Amino acid sequence: MKAFTAALCCLVICVLCFVPSCSSGSSSGIFAEKLEVIDAFIGAEDYGGAWRLLKKNKKYVRSPRDYLSLIRRALLLDKNDFAEKYMRKGLSVFPDNQELLAVYAHFLLSLKRYEEAAKYAPKLEGGRYGSLYAELRFRTAGSEKNPPDFLSPSYIQAYIDSALTTGNGAYIRNAAVIYALQGDMQAAFRLHPKTMSVYDYPEFWARISFDSGNFVQCAEDVGFAKPSPELSSLASDALLHAGDERGAVLAWIDSTERFPSSNPASWYNASRAALKSGSMGYAYLFLSSLVRRFPDYVPGLAAYGRFSVYTPPQTKEHIFSNVLREKGIKTLSMELDDELPRVAPEEALARMNESLARTDDASLALEKLKLQWRVQAQAQEKAHTQAGPADSSASARKKAADIWALLERRAGAGYDPLTVRFALWNFCRYGMIDEASELFDLWCASRYAPETDGTVPPPVPATEGKNKQVVPKERIVPFKEEWEYDIGSYIAFKQGRYARAEEILTAAMNNKNIKPGESVRLNLALLYNGSSRRVQALALYRNILEDDRIDKKLQAEIYYKIAVIQREQKENRSAVLSLNQALALDPAHSRSRFMLKQLDSAAD
Repeated sequence: MKAFTAALCCLVICVLCFVPSCSSGSSSGIFAEKLEVIDAFIGAEDYGGAWRLLKKNKKYVRSPRDYLSLIRRALLLDKNDFAEKYMRKGLSVFPDNQELLAVYAHFLLSLKRYEEAAKYAPKLEGGRYGSLYAELRFRTAGSEKNPPDFLSPSYIQAYIDSALTTGNGAYIRNAAVIYALQGDMQAAFRLHPKTMSVYDYPEFWARISFDSGNFVQCAEDVGFAKPSPELSSLASDALLHAGDERGAVLAWIDSTERFPSSNPASWYNASRAALKSGSMGYAYLFLSSLVRRFPDYVPGLAAYGRFSVYTPPQTKEHIFSNVLREKGIKTLSMELDDELPRVAPEEALARMNESLARTDDASLALEKLKLQWRVQAQAQEKAHTQAGPADSSASARKKAADIWALLERRAGAGYDPLTVRFALWNFCRYGMIDEASELFDLWCASRYAPETDGTVPPPVPATEGKNKQVVPKERIVPFKEEWEYDIGSYIAFKQGRYARAEEILTAAMNNKNIKPGESVRLNLALLYNGSSRRVQALALYRNILEDDRIDKKLQAEIYYKIAVIQREQKENRSAVLSLNQALALDPAHSRSRFMLKQLDSAAD
């Protein structure tokens, strides 16, 4: 009990510092004078005399300061019941006084009287004594049967209050994690420490800074963290996003030197920067080093393949020579670009085949197919310059055959999502809606039908009874990915099944496990408008505009679509406002400009 009393007395002493003193002429002044005598008794260890005098002069207690002074002496004298009585009495007179609330909440928490503490502690949230409410939240959170969800948004303020009181950065980090999980990276970044040190979780804050678009801060945060390949890549990417190309190049080169065998991303990013600056020679050096050191790194193999097809003949002066010279690295002759070693597509394909034999990576199989298409397209272009235009329909049929062949090769244990998605998008792109529909049915049957074993069943109607076929009723399944809703609705729309397309898009909007992008909402709005449900369409368009992540060109297009509906409803004045808004966002939006002229002419 002595330890508890000492801790509570310390809290009372602290809160007294925030209460203004009273004049000696008031009741509080009289009480202050009596306290001097009481303190003298306590100093002389005459606790009985101090207690008698304290009780005798309690009638002079008036202000919050008086109550706190009385409570402190009572606790020092181990008169806890008396102290609690005056905690309650003080709060009955001053129910919102933060100091009295803090003292009583701490008293109740120390005695594990959590239900009673819950009546007072919530008033402390977000204030200077907010950590007491946070402590209550943490102590009473959940049970063994119902464990607490410490990542719930309701704990954000509790973490912030705990951090302000304790100085422990882990609490602030927890609050930022919750914001990040909600997708609110700006709110997470606002909790970033004002000053950074090696003790303030710089790796964590570097990622928060990057994801919130604060790229300069990200690079600064990385400087306080323990060096690693991942953070080195993060810093260089941040500098590039911040417009500091020279700094990014320096960071990438430093990373390739410091982590030559553990950071393929730095080699890859350095090659991209070289290509962007027009240095084909250095791009070749970085890419060739990359595929030798990391023969199964898919982005590197894909970039090497693209380089083999699209290598330009020669380039201009570039930043790499200057940067390398500053680093004391011996530079290559400018003849490197003049005599650029060429990468044969056959070599790039051979490297991909070797990696596929080791890894059977689905994404690499797709990159290989895309490289084969690029090589074929190049050959066709060369031939057609002499023989005339190409047959685009034949090319599309050839690509469809390649896709089905790839699917067949990879269907042993069921289709993988990456390959299916690639195939479906390409089928839709080339107008092969029947092929897309067939594959989508196969995919849904294999992924979502509970009676299947994961293999792909043939899309045949079920039978019931003798010589009777029953086509299974089409139903919406809770798709796991947004792209499945996108593809499914697109196929239905192109087949003229508009009700089905709307059903799928509505299911996407109502699925709490995904966050529908603008494509889902735009397509649903289009269907609403097409069926004369213009009010619903307008509401959905305006909902999309509330998303600050969409770019200006898309915003302009949406304002144009809103104007079209407003014109149909003969709300020309509103349509003009929407069109002007579209042109302010995208001055090159020709359809908005044309409609505005039409409305102006009609007004004349």
